[in-house]
Amino acid sequence: MQHHHAHAMTIMAEHDVCGPVLALVCDGAGFGSDGTIWGCELLVCREETFQRVGHHATFPLLGGDLAAVQTWRPALALLRAAFGNDWKNHVTGGVASIKTNEAEWLAGRRTAAEAHLQTSSLGRLFDGVSCLLGLCDRNEYEGQAAVALQRAAEVWTGAPYAYETLVDVRGVRMSLIPCVRALVADAQQRRSVAEIAGRFHETVARMLTSAAQIMVDRTGIRLIVLSGGCFVNELLRERVIAQLAGLGLDVLTPRRTSFGDDSLALGQAVIGAAWLASQRRVDGPTPARIPL
Repeated sequence: MQHHHAHAMTIMAEHDVCGPVLALVCDGAGFGSDGTIWGCELLVCREETFQRVGHHATFPLLGGDLAAVQTWRPALALLRAAFGNDWKNHVTGGVASIKTNEAEWLAGRRTAAEAHLQTSSLGRLFDGVSCLLGLCDRNEYEGQAAVALQRAAEVWTGAPYAYETLVDVRGVRMSLIPCVRALVADAQQRRSVAEIAGRFHETVARMLTSAAQIMVDRTGIRLIVLSGGCFVNELLRERVIAQLAGLGLDVLTPRRTSFGDDSLALGQAVIGAAWLASQRRVDGPTPARIPL
């Protein structure tokens, strides 16, 4: 069973909801059904099935699991995605402390294995931005870089940076790369880290809300589930909830369970039970995929 489906199902089970719901599931990593590492997902979920209807655009997961510890790795991947071969002229924060030859070698790697190691992880995006702002270049414990970014942002509120939501027949693809370009420019101009961090949080919240609204309009589903470790970030969570509520949408979040993997088993158990029940049925249609 898929990791992010189980995240959503945990919250659904706690609220005694069978679906369909629209689930925003944002975390560090979970294997996706397309061979990439997922982590910023918009799903239509029922107990036994899910449909991916949105996600962040993928970027290279440089170093694999090391990217969750050494935050300069996702920072470097974001620089490459934002500026291409000109990335060296836009180095800021923790990336600047890495030996130039090591960074150039890693940024230029194009082996067959690495070409397939792509991620949509919002957790790695938070890590990378934290590093670019000089807040944390290494996670000594899980979420350290994201916590540092949240703390910096709590003293400032304001307008978001630019972001993208591209819509096609498969759903909506989100991208924070325009935001990365803008915040790097602000960092190079020595704008306040608190301002940049605050604007980044607002951008992420607006992007997630915008993607959800697009799929609400397409599917007619107005019940939203929030799950995944990124929503432990109270600043991000409260902004997303407020914006979704402002659209007249109902939002489900944990009460007795949690956003993180420690409650994942509940969702997995419910999905497993629903799947077994579906195998015993002798009649009744399989839930149809929602046309987009």
